[in-house]
Amino acid sequence: MAVRPRSADVRADLLHHAARAFEHEGYVKASLARIAADAGYTKGAVYSGFGGKPQLFAEVCATEFERITTEAMRGVAAALVEEGVGREELTRRLAEALGSTVLNASGQWPVLVHEFQAVALRDDVVGAEYAAFSERRRAFLVELLENHERFASADHAELTRMAALLLMLVHTVAVERHLRPDEVDRETVLTSIETVIEALLP
Repeated sequence: MAVRPRSADVRADLLHHAARAFEHEGYVKASLARIAADAGYTKGAVYSGFGGKPQLFAEVCATEFERITTEAMRGVAAALVEEGVGREELTRRLAEALGSTVLNASGQWPVLVHEFQAVALRDDVVGAEYAAFSERRRAFLVELLENHERFASADHAELTRMAALLLMLVHTVAVERHLRPDEVDRETVLTSIETVIEALLP
């Protein structure tokens, strides 16, 4: 008698294959049936686990974002809690940490999220999923910041505004760097992010 796979394993398999499909084919062209088949399941497994293509894409993007953001924040965690770090140095370290998500980005992810935005403008279902995705990544970044002593007493609303603006900037710079890597170099990336952090840092 065949052992039925755990729902967590099915979900992980589908996310893995969906990430590959979206990265290689884009959101619009990627096929749910192909994603399910490549993972060894039926298309019904996608609908059962995620609800549909917009929800699956949002989950893939959110998962990737959280992975990248967590890695970036590890690089600045010590600076956030270290005593005696001045505002200028903290600004620089935060810029380098967030800039690493742009400078070390691989594949098509910045462009994919941009594509997700474009589809969201024309499709209410996709738009709702994008709104939820944006809220999720903003809340994730705010939680990371609030977990550090430097920001513990900061106003939650202000941190949320800061996170939203930083995410918009990082995403825009990532897309521009992907399209114009010779013009949007390392210095341009870091200077842009550092300028905004300097203006927003509590």
